[in-house]
Amino acid sequence: MHNENQIRKIVEDLVKERLTDARNVEVTVTEDVGFEDDEPILRVRVVYDPPNGQYMLKRGATYGFTRPLRDALSKIGVSEFPITSFVSRNDIEGEAA
Repeated sequence: MHNENQIRKIVEDLVKERLTDARNVEVTVTEDVGFEDDEPILRVRVVYDPPNGQYMLKRGATYGFTRPLRDALSKIGVSEFPITSFVSRNDIEGEAA
């Protein structure tokens, strides 16, 4: 895998810049392949504490996140397409219940 720590740092910095109300962000990155075309992809999962105990970020907050992420990843030689998911820690805790 490419430098996973470097990729995580790029994602974390972009989250801080674009999703300013997300707190305690944790990022996981996993190499995978697309299920339709077997092309290499990166599965990027962003877990965050929502603002003020809410369950969601502001509507549309993640819109347009992929383009700057792809641009930043390409600068370090990562060509895999990032498939990004954003999950509230509240939702994860609800899954465990």
